[in-house]
Amino acid sequence: HVGSGVIVAGQTGIAGHLTIGDGARIGAKSAVFKDIPAGEEWWGSPAGPKTESLRAQKSLQRVNRLREELTDLRQRLRELEDDRS
Repeated sequence: HVGSGVIVAGQTGIAGHLTIGDGARIGAKSAVFKDIPAGEEWWGSPAGPKTESLRAQKSLQRVNRLREELTDLRQRLRELEDDRS
């Protein structure tokens, strides 16, 4: 059931048998698997409240940077170990 005044942006998928509350907004390319309360804005895949989804996306960016730093540190450690041999 989709309530009154709901905005669903493009390329959004909504699973069956859900309720999207009146005035809810769903961001583009979202995948909705849970009921959305009235007036809330949800984003992401899987969709969640906008602030939580944005925070999760930002964390993923940090994970990529940390992975690159870890790779660099491992290489530097190997070089130091080779110099000691």
